[in-house]
Amino acid sequence: MSIGNNDKEKVGYRRPPKWTQFKRGQSGNSKGRPPGSGRSHDRAEIFWSVALTPFHLSTESGSLKISRLEAMIRKLTGMALDGDQGASRLLHELRKLFPTSDPQSRDLVFSISEDDAKA
Repeated sequence: MSIGNNDKEKVGYRRPPKWTQFKRGQSGNSKGRPPGSGRSHDRAEIFWSVALTPFHLSTESGSLKISRLEAMIRKLTGMALDGDQGASRLLHELRKLFPTSDPQSRDLVFSISEDDAKA
């Protein structure tokens, strides 16, 4: 299949007609993307935008509207209370990252079984 006067110019799969191709030195978007129109690539900004997104949590007493970060910490706390050691360690590390001025909340007591203490 050929278009135009030149039979040597073949058109087909991955061979667009010459008249539709960009000319040398000319790009497809000469003005470029306007500044500030793209998505942010800052990891902290992405994290906080996702973490602070509202989340609906169903409880026995009704529905709560909390942030995803709070929902994650609640889930992590529940896992730690169920005996998940990885969740306990992560929760402890998070506590160290976010200290509080309340002296009562600083004193945590963990009780573990003798079997867990040996491991």
